[in-house]
Amino acid sequence: MIFWYLSLISCYWDPITCHWEKVDDNFQINYDIWIVNGNPEAKIRDNRFEYHFSFDIYDLVEVYTVCILFYLFIPLPFLIIKIRSLINITHPILISYFLFQLLFFIGNTLNLIHYLIFAYNGIGINILIHIGNLITIIGESILILLLLFIAKGWLINTPVLRQGKKTVMLFVLYTIACCSCYILSIITINPVTDSNHYQTFANYFSLLFRCFLMLLFVFELKETTQEEKHLEKLQFFHHFGASCMVWFIYPTALIFIMSFVTELYRVKLIISVVTLVNFLSILIISYILFSPKTFINLPKLPSIKHAGDILNKTTNTNGYHKSILTEHDDDEEDIEIFGPSHLLLNNSNQQS
Repeated sequence: MIFWYLSLISCYWDPITCHWEKVDDNFQINYDIWIVNGNPEAKIRDNRFEYHFSFDIYDLVEVYTVCILFYLFIPLPFLIIKIRSLINITHPILISYFLFQLLFFIGNTLNLIHYLIFAYNGIGINILIHIGNLITIIGESILILLLLFIAKGWLINTPVLRQGKKTVMLFVLYTIACCSCYILSIITINPVTDSNHYQTFANYFSLLFRCFLMLLFVFELKETTQEEKHLEKLQFFHHFGASCMVWFIYPTALIFIMSFVTELYRVKLIISVVTLVNFLSILIISYILFSPKTFINLPKLPSIKHAGDILNKTTNTNGYHKSILTEHDDDEEDIEIFGPSHLLLNNSNQQS
């Protein structure tokens, strides 16, 4: 690996003394320097995604491309299936679930567009990176709101959200604070000493806000578990709390660990880990909400009419939703649908 360094200093070579002499006059020099990897006069590039990139942001195009492909082939089909199912997607929990995934996808897509354009012309569209990062921050805030909903036991042991207005207001304040910290870090970043916005004082404040919400999450989870007497639900809350604690604390640990990593790998490692963790969070939340073993009683559509069939909704005594599909034909057939997040079909044919 070869490194080239370019230095512009105000001095000249004195042929008499054979020394560098300082220039006392004030000159203003306009220059345009374009640094690339490889021969700029070559007609064929060995790797288009390395020609304009510095080494510290190598492979970011590949990272975002793989992430977008994962989003398209794993969460997206699952979302389409759930939207077309019997689940009522107007509930705030499901709205938060769909929204934070959408924002993660949009944020990563904008970053990918910038780096693709940058690979082509070496300039890119820097505003897309900032917009994408802000959208991702908002998506993380919505994910935290969703975690607080579950920690409060909403749709698990209570149909009513505890202190709902305060929770939403706290979410709004946290989102504004994190977005403000990001904008401040971009404005005040020193390109000489700071290689990325993750290790700036403004970002450290956003990590403090995140730790505060982590403590609030633990407090709400404690309040919920104290009211819960069901052993299996208690185990669910314990496992849920442990996994969420890892998600809350990982950015602080990541920034601390990356401070010992060389600048050549620091930025792309941080971006790769953050992108991977955000994608894994989608898979984990999807399992928590829609697993057959979940205790979250997702709301069902009250009634669906089609081709002479009527889906009537009732509620079972154990808190789960029960729906009966009745077909008005000569041969009556009742299909019972149980479950908080899945469908169990019990068919019974009766001949009249």
